[in-house]
Amino acid sequence: MGSEHVNGSFDSIASAAGWLHLSELDPSNFGNISVLHRKSSCTAPALERFDVPGDQTELIDSLLFITRAGSTMKEVMERPLLNIGAYRIEQGSSMSLIYGVGPPSSEIAAHLEIYKALLLDEISILHFHDDPLLERISSISDPPDWIRMIPELLPGSLELAKTSAEEASSSRLLVWRGHGLTVISESIEDAIIMVERAMAI
Repeated sequence: MGSEHVNGSFDSIASAAGWLHLSELDPSNFGNISVLHRKSSCTAPALERFDVPGDQTELIDSLLFITRAGSTMKEVMERPLLNIGAYRIEQGSSMSLIYGVGPPSSEIAAHLEIYKALLLDEISILHFHDDPLLERISSISDPPDWIRMIPELLPGSLELAKTSAEEASSSRLLVWRGHGLTVISESIEDAIIMVERAMAI
């Protein structure tokens, strides 16, 4: 994967973070965004290695771009190179930071489990906390097929990650009850359109 793809992924994540922040969909200012490219053939040297939950053998050699743990959407928008990391996923339960800054978001387990469940060459995930929108969608008695309700589970847990992955194959907006909204799409741009669609319900 060339530098233009790396820069493009950083730019896309920063743009989405800016959209969330400027749209006031991040009242707590937190959230996380990622993009996965399968079989990237990236050979850049590792800057640092991180252990991750679960077995990631299915994603070996994929390149993952994800926001840094603790970063706000405003920070990602303004200083992407200091708030996004590019990781090469390796054997077992580890991945190597090859560009940018780590560690990865505390919701890394959910991102990885969802990516394993979907057989797409490129996937994007956008997770954010907007309480009014969360409450409004959670109250829908008969939600459309593209929305799935996930029971209240511990944020960052493998249980939440695996439950989300099971639903991701048939829906594109996951409502994590009591926590936030997670949108899955083939691109960051489509993920934003999905959020706008949810806002119009």
